Amino acid sequence: MEVPDEIYNIAKPFFSDEEILSLYKTMLKETIGNNIYDTEDHIEIMIYAIQSLVKSKKKEFNGLASKIKNDRAYYIGILREYIGQHYFVYNTVV
Repeated sequence: MEVPDEIYNIAKPFFSDEEILSLYKTMLKETIGNNIYDTEDHIEIMIYAIQSLVKSKKKEFNGLASKIKNDRAYYIGILREYIGQHYFVYNTVV
Protein backbone atom coordinates (compact mmCIF):
# COMPACT_ATOMS: atom_id res chain seq x y z
CA MET A 1 0.00 0.00 0.00
CA GLU A 2 1.36 3.37 -0.98
CA VAL A 3 0.63 6.62 0.83
CA PRO A 4 -0.12 9.52 -1.55
CA ASP A 5 2.77 11.98 -1.93
CA GLU A 6 0.74 14.96 -0.66
CA ILE A 7 0.12 13.20 2.64
CA TYR A 8 3.63 11.78 2.90
CA ASN A 9 5.28 15.19 2.37
CA ILE A 10 3.19 16.82 5.09
CA ALA A 11 3.58 14.01 7.63
CA LYS A 12 7.26 13.13 7.07
CA PRO A 13 8.77 15.84 9.31
CA PHE A 14 6.72 14.62 12.27
CA PHE A 15 6.24 10.85 11.85
CA SER A 16 8.23 7.82 10.77
CA ASP A 17 7.32 5.90 7.62
CA GLU A 18 5.64 3.16 9.68
CA GLU A 19 3.59 5.69 11.63
CA ILE A 20 2.50 7.44 8.43
CA LEU A 21 1.38 4.13 6.93
CA SER A 22 -0.49 3.24 10.13
CA LEU A 23 -2.23 6.63 10.20
CA TYR A 24 -3.12 6.24 6.52
CA LYS A 25 -4.63 2.78 7.06
CA THR A 26 -6.63 4.10 10.02
CA MET A 27 -7.95 6.97 7.91
CA LEU A 28 -8.93 4.59 5.11
CA LYS A 29 -10.80 2.38 7.57
CA GLU A 30 -12.74 5.36 8.96
CA THR A 31 -13.53 6.94 5.59
CA ILE A 32 -14.45 3.79 3.69
CA GLY A 33 -16.62 2.78 6.65
CA ASN A 34 -18.54 6.02 6.03
CA ASN A 35 -18.78 5.46 2.25
CA ILE A 36 -16.16 8.06 1.32
CA TYR A 37 -14.19 6.56 -1.58
CA ASP A 38 -12.73 9.58 -3.38
CA THR A 39 -8.93 9.84 -3.12
CA GLU A 40 -9.05 13.65 -3.04
CA ASP A 41 -11.40 13.48 -0.05
CA HIS A 42 -9.04 11.04 1.68
CA ILE A 43 -6.13 13.42 1.17
CA GLU A 44 -8.12 16.41 2.46
CA ILE A 45 -9.30 14.52 5.55
CA MET A 46 -5.88 13.12 6.44
CA ILE A 47 -4.06 16.42 5.95
CA TYR A 48 -6.54 18.09 8.30
CA ALA A 49 -6.18 15.32 10.89
CA ILE A 50 -2.36 15.32 10.79
CA GLN A 51 -2.20 19.10 11.09
CA SER A 52 -4.61 19.01 14.05
CA LEU A 53 -2.64 16.25 15.78
CA VAL A 54 0.67 18.08 15.31
CA LYS A 55 -0.81 21.35 16.60
CA SER A 56 -2.15 19.57 19.68
CA LYS A 57 1.17 17.85 20.33
CA LYS A 58 2.95 21.21 20.00
CA LYS A 59 0.56 22.82 22.49
CA GLU A 60 1.12 19.89 24.85
CA PHE A 61 4.91 20.24 24.50
CA ASN A 62 4.76 23.96 25.25
CA GLY A 63 2.55 23.39 28.28
CA LEU A 64 -0.48 25.13 26.81
CA ALA A 65 -2.70 22.03 26.73
CA SER A 66 -3.16 18.87 28.74
CA LYS A 67 -1.34 15.67 27.85
CA ILE A 68 -2.67 13.51 25.02
CA LYS A 69 -2.83 10.02 26.51
CA ASN A 70 -3.13 8.08 23.25
CA ASP A 71 -2.12 9.66 19.94
CA ARG A 72 -3.94 7.05 17.87
CA ALA A 73 -7.23 7.49 19.73
CA TYR A 74 -6.90 11.27 19.48
CA TYR A 75 -6.26 10.97 15.72
CA ILE A 76 -9.32 8.74 15.27
CA GLY A 77 -11.39 11.27 17.20
CA ILE A 78 -10.20 14.05 14.89
CA LEU A 79 -11.09 11.94 11.84
CA ARG A 80 -14.56 11.12 13.13
CA GLU A 81 -15.29 14.70 14.09
CA TYR A 82 -14.20 16.03 10.69
CA ILE A 83 -16.15 13.37 8.80
CA GLY A 84 -19.22 14.02 10.93
CA GLN A 85 -19.08 17.76 10.23
CA HIS A 86 -18.27 17.67 6.51
CA TYR A 87 -19.84 14.47 5.18
CA PHE A 88 -23.13 12.69 5.55
CA VAL A 89 -22.52 9.82 7.96
CA TYR A 90 -24.55 6.64 7.67
CA ASN A 91 -25.66 5.24 10.99
CA THR A 92 -27.21 1.80 11.01
CA VAL A 93 -29.09 0.01 13.70
CA VAL A 94 -28.56 -3.72 13.76
